[in-house]
Amino acid sequence: MSIPSMARAKHQRIGPGSAAALVQVIACIAFAGIAYATTLGDARDALRDRKYTQAAGLLAPLAAKGDPEAGYVLAGLYRAGRGVEPDHARAFSLLLASATTGHADAGYSLAVMYERGWGTSIDLERAEHWYRAASRQGHRLALQRIERGFENRSATASSARKKSADLERIERRRVSKRSAKTQTTGDLSEALLSTTAELDSDGVSALVRGGADVHARDQAGRTPIVLAVLGANAAAVEGLLKHGASSDDSYQGHSILWVSAQAGESAIAALLLSAGASIYAADPSGSGPLQVASRGGHSATTRLLLEAGAPVDRSTATGNTALTLAARSGDAETVRALLAAGADVNHRNNTGDTPLILASGARHGEAVRALIASGAKVGLRNANGETAKAIAEAHGHNDIVALLRDSTPSAWSILGRFRRRPSAR
Repeated sequence: MSIPSMARAKHQRIGPGSAAALVQVIACIAFAGIAYATTLGDARDALRDRKYTQAAGLLAPLAAKGDPEAGYVLAGLYRAGRGVEPDHARAFSLLLASATTGHADAGYSLAVMYERGWGTSIDLERAEHWYRAASRQGHRLALQRIERGFENRSATASSARKKSADLERIERRRVSKRSAKTQTTGDLSEALLSTTAELDSDGVSALVRGGADVHARDQAGRTPIVLAVLGANAAAVEGLLKHGASSDDSYQGHSILWVSAQAGESAIAALLLSAGASIYAADPSGSGPLQVASRGGHSATTRLLLEAGAPVDRSTATGNTALTLAARSGDAETVRALLAAGADVNHRNNTGDTPLILASGARHGEAVRALIASGAKVGLRNANGETAKAIAEAHGHNDIVALLRDSTPSAWSILGRFRRRPSAR
């Protein structure tokens, strides 16, 4: 390819989600002999020096390899038109790729794009989805956006309009400059990978019927169902499972059931369990889906996993059960669900801490009440010889101290019980 033709390709407008075209452009530039940095350091230096064109050239190959931070920063350059021609469509594609990996800033920016119709059609439901995804990761602006009532705006967007928009996106990707008859399975698989976070079940089916491979992988090694789980898209997960996607697929060493349990996505977890996903798949620390759901305080997902047969008293490498983890995080509903399933209320982890000791130290009053009501022993000591009451006192948790004191029978009350016993005849 000649340099002028590469220049024309470089500035050609790339539609939303056209990741394959972007990769081809980057490849052409690379073959022309331009050397790229292998880390973000040089790109950040160029940005600091306001050398935006250089920064864009350094970021592009990193984004193409699946680096979410590079994709997010490069999207900002395309949105602002710094060092590159302004292109909201390309910015949208980059943000979508980064957001689906769990990049909170990219998720927030993607929500803004959906809300304002930049680089894509306005879709308030998808905007709300990404605002909420970012807020779950503690993104301050996303939290504010949700708190200010964005859900009221989103509720006005009908599901029928969303479905129509999804199908329109699919059709745009299926029809290229070449005839639809000559479009390859690879093209459709690329379309499936690049749009999984947005599709519903019908959209997935449309692409698979056209020849898309549900087992295809992107440059980061992720399959469509992994991307759907990361994007919290239950409808796409359902569609992919119907077409043979594996319910035991994994991402960065974690099963997708583990990923959905950690995020508290009970609808996705239910779909995976129905498809036969293993409830025992654990991470290197020994934490399985039940442990991470309980640690996150996701009571609905915890109940779902318990009903599916997850072992309630299974311990991690540090000796923690789902109950000790839930007690430490403090979600009372999760604690009650585990207790109702028969969890050992006085289990000790590797440091001797019981659920009551952990809940007391973290000042989780409702969890403390639930544990005491289920028979937690107030006087048990950890490896340091500390009781729940001693730890609460040391932290100045006077309300917890009062709860523990009121639940501890005095010596006089115990003696009174013996005195009131009827004598044997």
